[in-house]
Amino acid sequence: MSEPAILVQPSPLHTRTAPLCLTNCWVQDARLTLVDVYRSLDEEYWALREGVGLFDASAFFAYRISGPDALAGVEHLVTRQVAHLAPGAFTQTVWCDDYGHVIGVGRVLCIDAETYELQTRARALAWIEDTVAGLRCRVDETTGADAGLGLVGPRASSVLDHLGAKAAIALASGQTMAWETKGLSLRIGRMGSCGSPAFRLWVKAADAPLAWDRVMAAGAEEGLKPVGARARELARIEAGLPRLGVDFVSALEAVPWSSAATPAALGLATLVDDGKGLFVGRTALRRAPEPSQVLARLQVEAEGPYAPAFILKGARPVGFVTSGAWSPLMGAGFAFAWVEAEALAVTQPLRLMRPPRLGQPLEPNGVPCAVRDDAAVGDAIRTHLDTVQSEGDGRVPLLALNS
Repeated sequence: MSEPAILVQPSPLHTRTAPLCLTNCWVQDARLTLVDVYRSLDEEYWALREGVGLFDASAFFAYRISGPDALAGVEHLVTRQVAHLAPGAFTQTVWCDDYGHVIGVGRVLCIDAETYELQTRARALAWIEDTVAGLRCRVDETTGADAGLGLVGPRASSVLDHLGAKAAIALASGQTMAWETKGLSLRIGRMGSCGSPAFRLWVKAADAPLAWDRVMAAGAEEGLKPVGARARELARIEAGLPRLGVDFVSALEAVPWSSAATPAALGLATLVDDGKGLFVGRTALRRAPEPSQVLARLQVEAEGPYAPAFILKGARPVGFVTSGAWSPLMGAGFAFAWVEAEALAVTQPLRLMRPPRLGQPLEPNGVPCAVRDDAAVGDAIRTHLDTVQSEGDGRVPLLALNS
C-alpha cells in the first residue's frame, strides 16, 4: 500500500511559537514547521542544562494498533519486549526489515490491553499494515490528532509543581499519567531525554495553544524559556543519540542498499531484547557478523563546523562525518561519523579533515579526534546538573552547530 504525499504544515502550537520567534529561523521535521532558534542559541541551550526550557514536540507520526491481536502484532513489529508494559507505560525501540536493518526508531505506548500506539519521526503506515496482515488487529494513523510539549531542564519538576501536576514528578522513565485541570486534559510522561530531567506532555491538537499558555505561566517563576530545534540538536549530539534522517537512513530508503545499518552498527544494540521471541529481522540479527562500519561518536580537538568532513587514519580515508557540534558544557567538539570498524581497533590516531573554509587557514593534516565513551559524557552532564549554581557561572561561549 502506498502512502499519500506529505503536506508541510504549521504545528498545532504555531500560533504560540511564531510570535516568540524573533530570528524567523524555521526547520521542517516530520511534516511540520518548527522554530529553529527563538532569540538566542546560547540562551536556549543553557535553559536545557541549567534552567528549564519548553519546546514544541509535535513532530511525530503516530500509528494506533488495536484489536484482539494487537499485542501479538506489536511484538512482531519491534525488537523490544512490550508484553510487560502496563497501560500508560512506553518503551523506546527500533524495528527492522527481514535482513536486520533498521527501518525506524521510536516508542511504543500501551494504551490498554488491546491498544498500542507507535510514535516515530519516520513514516511507517504501509510497512506496519503489511507486517501485521492476517492478524486480528486494525492499524489507524493518528498523526496530527495530538500535539506534544517537551519540558526539559533541572527546574522542570518545579514547573510541574507550579502547574499543579506534582504527582507527575514521581514518574519513572517510561511511565505516563493522565492529568486534568480547568478543562484541559493532558498525558504527562517522564522521558530519558538528552541528559537533563525531561517530561513530555501530550494534548489534543485543538487544546495545544491553551496547554502552552498554562505551562509558560506556570514556569514564569522558574525562568522558563522557549527552546528551538537547534539547541535540542546540540543536546542530542552531546548525549550521543543518533538521529534518523541525519546520521542514518531508514532501510526502506537506503540507496545504495548497503548503506542500511543494523542496530549494532548504530550503537543501538541495547534496544534489541536477545531473549525475545519471533520478530521481524530476529533471525538475521542473530546470524549477523560484526559490522564492518559503525556510527561512532568522536571528540574533536577543534571548534566547529565539523560537517561535511572526512575521517582519516594516516593518509587513508576511513569514514565521514554526519553531524557535529561544539559542546559548551564539555568544552569540546563532538561529531557522529561512519567509520570503518577496523580503523577503530588499532591505536593509530584519527584525524578529521575539513574542506577549506573562506577566511580560515588550511588544515593540511586535519584536526585530531578520538572515539569518546558515551558513559563518560553522560556522567559529566549529570555531575554538572548536580552542581548547577547561580545563572552564568562557569559558562563557555556557544559556537556554531551544524548537521
